[in-house]
Amino acid sequence: MEHIFKKSFTALMMALSLWVSPVSGATGDEPQKDTGQSTPSSSSTPAAEESSGEKDSGPDVTEMFRSAVLDATGAVADEAKGLTDPAVELGKDAVEKYSEEHEYISRKVTQTAEWLDDLFKASRNIEEENTSWLRISAQARSEVGRGADMNISTDLRLVLPTLEKRTSLIISNLADEADTRQAETAPLANNDVTASLRHIFSETETFNFRADAAMRYVNLRPDPFGRLRFRVTLPGEDTETNLTTRLTWFSTTGFEAQAVADFDVKFFRKDLLRLSPEINWYEAKDKPGVYYGAPLRYFQPLGKKDAIMYETFVWFSSYPVNQVDDYGFRASYRRSVYKGWVYAEIGAWLRFPRERDFSQTPGAIIKLDTYFGHTD
Repeated sequence: MEHIFKKSFTALMMALSLWVSPVSGATGDEPQKDTGQSTPSSSSTPAAEESSGEKDSGPDVTEMFRSAVLDATGAVADEAKGLTDPAVELGKDAVEKYSEEHEYISRKVTQTAEWLDDLFKASRNIEEENTSWLRISAQARSEVGRGADMNISTDLRLVLPTLEKRTSLIISNLADEADTRQAETAPLANNDVTASLRHIFSETETFNFRADAAMRYVNLRPDPFGRLRFRVTLPGEDTETNLTTRLTWFSTTGFEAQAVADFDVKFFRKDLLRLSPEINWYEAKDKPGVYYGAPLRYFQPLGKKDAIMYETFVWFSSYPVNQVDDYGFRASYRRSVYKGWVYAEIGAWLRFPRERDFSQTPGAIIKLDTYFGHTD
């Protein structure tokens, strides 16, 4: 930059020197005053004509000054084209680095959530697994006021290759996947059997849309139903949001609707905090109205094969009036005990249900899940 300013200064000084220096052919005599009388052209002498000619042919100082200024500014502009502002380059580097870190953190949040959901076999992961597998689950549970009970349930999923692997057959005697309220503390006895065809209309990392046409047998009585399910994922810088909506119609009880939002936030590199506000609406005569709650779960991985989940929950209902139905705390420890297809889980809780006048109700459960087939 120094030689640019030197060049500019030199050009300007040359222009100024031309401005103040006497013009070639001019004398130091004062100019002749105008008397108001015209002078005949015949009185002009050859010397005067020669002097006038010399004056006209002299350099135009104003034009020279203008040219010098343009040359100087042009040199500065040409030189500036090849220069780069360090601040601009630093800003570009910061933006690129921030974008890379944002993508890395977002990917880590998603991977952590998927690993924990797979370990605990969360409802969202099970519903969206488009593979063939069989799960056999043995459970033993005990709770004050209900006693102890045991149950063995099965869940079979068969993907049909002839339909481009978008349609699967499901046979299960598990509780309805949409009934997530108090899923862990509900009675284990279940005589329901469901057979359904599931078709996936759209499946991406951030969107899933599928439909079920099913037949549920309740105490050997058939109850056909249909269900639509949507899931949208909204990744963030260090968070992830999953919005899931289900619309179900049962021939015996009518319509049901559910909306769940899972807000995931990563802590301490591996831990995950999940807030899951949920709202359910039922048309059924035995439980009409709205049921809603906001479970808060904290997942803490202990290693590559095990993790602990802590949960606090509160559930409300609008029937017969707006009221608290249940609240409490729960903790579960789950571990992959053999090659990723045998899982053991121990859980305990303390809740305060309305049905027991909000008295302390502790309970515990032991599970052993065995998977056959492709469950990745």
